[in-house]
Amino acid sequence: MGSAGTVAELVQRQWGDHRPGLRHEDTVLSHHQVAAGAAARAALLVDLLSADSEPHLGVLLDNTLEFPLWLSAAALAGAAVAGINPTRRGAELARDIMHTDCRVLVTERAHLPLLDGLDLPGVRVLVTDTDAYAELLADYAGAEPGDAVLGEVRSATRMLLYFTSGSTGAPKAAICTQGRLAAAGQSLVDHFGVRRDDVHYVCMPMFHGNAVIADWARTGRRRRGRPAPPLLGLRLSRRRTGLRRHVLHLCRPRRAVPAGDSRTPRRP
Repeated sequence: MGSAGTVAELVQRQWGDHRPGLRHEDTVLSHHQVAAGAAARAALLVDLLSADSEPHLGVLLDNTLEFPLWLSAAALAGAAVAGINPTRRGAELARDIMHTDCRVLVTERAHLPLLDGLDLPGVRVLVTDTDAYAELLADYAGAEPGDAVLGEVRSATRMLLYFTSGSTGAPKAAICTQGRLAAAGQSLVDHFGVRRDDVHYVCMPMFHGNAVIADWARTGRRRRGRPAPPLLGLRLSRRRTGLRRHVLHLCRPRRAVPAGDSRTPRRP
């Protein structure tokens, strides 16, 4: 297959590749398992989104396996992901979710207290580390990439809604298309000379646009003029803060060391 013009094509390339592709703590998923997990979530998402709603979902997660799986699912389905910042609180957090027209919000139990008392009309909340979520997803276990789409997936299809810093007012959601994200990944792979056996370690929180554009996006690309490598792998770590062998490692950001403290943060 030639150079892909959409992120969806990059996810589809992983189907049938059983080499390691995504690691989080002691769990390792093959590229095929990433594609299969993304396909199942894409099918679930298509069923949850009504025909008259914006194809947007919010992701309020730490850097866990679920974050890159839902990015991949959104790409397959033709939906856009809004990374929701867990440092936001109350009305500001609700505003971020509603401002981006998210009809589905994917989160985890650790972040449920942030949602207590928020007015989120019409938003379906999925809690990933629960039995109810596992049972819901099980109905879509046989899905394959391309089975469930919201419409034709093109390079101009929205992929990300990432927030600005909000330095001159409330944060705004900037749009990044599938084509732009795929091109950014290709540019970085070419610039840094990414090789087939590289391990890609992501330490920035994945709700941040740069974490997806500069880190996750390059994991589905190959160097120009080279035989197609296995997809770069992502390695995820539960420290707060994914897609080709190149393994993506997700990690949580390290806590700052107070001034004058000689301790060095422990390497993960």
